[in-house]
Amino acid sequence: MNLTVRDILSLGGLRDASIVAGNGGVNNIVDSISVLEVADSNISKWVLKNELYITSFYAIHTNIEKQKEVIRALHKSGGCGLVLCHIDMWIKDIDKEIIELCNTIDFPLIVANSEVSYVEILNPIIEKLMKINIDNFQLLLSTQNKLIEQVANKEELEDIFNNISSMFEQEILFLDLDNNCIFSKNADKNTIKTVEDYLRLNFNTINSECDKFNYCIKNIGQKKKVLYPIKTIGKFYGFVVVGYEEERFEHTLRKIENIAKICTLIYTKKVESKN
Repeated sequence: MNLTVRDILSLGGLRDASIVAGNGGVNNIVDSISVLEVADSNISKWVLKNELYITSFYAIHTNIEKQKEVIRALHKSGGCGLVLCHIDMWIKDIDKEIIELCNTIDFPLIVANSEVSYVEILNPIIEKLMKINIDNFQLLLSTQNKLIEQVANKEELEDIFNNISSMFEQEILFLDLDNNCIFSKNADKNTIKTVEDYLRLNFNTINSECDKFNYCIKNIGQKKKVLYPIKTIGKFYGFVVVGYEEERFEHTLRKIENIAKICTLIYTKKVESKN
């Protein structure tokens, strides 16, 4: 379950807010929320992907170019939207250039009721995000327990991987330590062979990159793929490979990390059951 910009309009202090521009981004995922007070492009150094920002623009309420600069920096760095507060106090009217910019880049610009405080906006969203994180953790734990139980019952790996893939909407491939695909979802035979061949030819380079960042992104067959190793200390089991989607990458990466952990548990249990 994910919280989106559309969803937050039903929470607390944003129930009577409105999106005045950037409606194309209403399905942007909201992973966190923060107050924005810095008024220049330097914010790109600490903007978090999928973070929603709240501001009154009080420091730059008369400077349209600065406002545009901040919005561009938020968008470029992966921010999911901007909430303008106390609009009657500082920005009396939103300039048409701001509206045009947000519409052009599909960056949601939300105007809150001028009587609503930051706390009334922040708290309900934070509480919702905390609940989602707990629910996701419990779902992961439940999935892990179910899969480990399947392993204990010596069920086939194909059935287990099929269950894992049910929590993933995109193309996904599981490869063994010899770079052979042992299970795939939403991937045709040509894609599977292309991925297998690529891994065999570039195995050392890929492993070196994954050692640094835990994953790597490669162009394989003219499409970007995320490659994530399945391994424990001193033991390599293979790779999880999925299609790359820039707008959902952080969300996808968290899922892949969880899938890799589950796969590691499965392989470890399989080895133990053979001994």
